[in-house]
Formats: sequence, C-alpha cells, structure tokens
Amino acid sequence: MSNPYYKSRALYQLAQFYDEISHKLLNESFILAKTIPQPTLKFQVLEKIFSIIHYKEINQKSFIKEIFTELILSYENINEHYDRIIAHQ
Repeated sequence: MSNPYYKSRALYQLAQFYDEISHKLLNESFILAKTIPQPTLKFQVLEKIFSIIHYKEINQKSFIKEIFTELILSYENINEHYDRIIAHQ
C-alpha cells in the first residue's frame, strides 16, 4: 500500500483493536499522516489518532503534544472554508 492516507488509516484502525501494540501502531500512523499531501485528509487522520489516544488512555504527553501541533499546522493549511468544515466531521 503506497498511499500514506490509506496506510495511516489502516494502522490507526488496527490500533483500536490491539491494545498491547496500539502505541506503536499509532506512532507509525502519525509518521505516515505527516506525509499526507492533502491538508483536509491529513487533518482527519490526525484528529482520529488524537481521539484514539484519549480513548485508549495512552499517557504519552510528548506524543500527544506532537499530534496537537501537527493538527494545528494542518488545519492552518486548509484554505477553503468548506474544506475546514469537512475536516471537523
């Protein structure tokens, strides 16, 4: 699978089910998400990773901070108002 969007999504979906390796899967997903060229898709993936971390109660403050920073940067790169609305859904 060469598309970083789909691969990143697959990794975070696996992380939802495999507790013992969820942090590793989420980290790999995050690394790939940073390479997604479309800001809207990138934001959606990052938002989902962020959500899973809180759901799984993974207490990695530095990792959470990295994701949060990347979320803000990707959101700022979304130029169209309509795309910003879609990114939040």
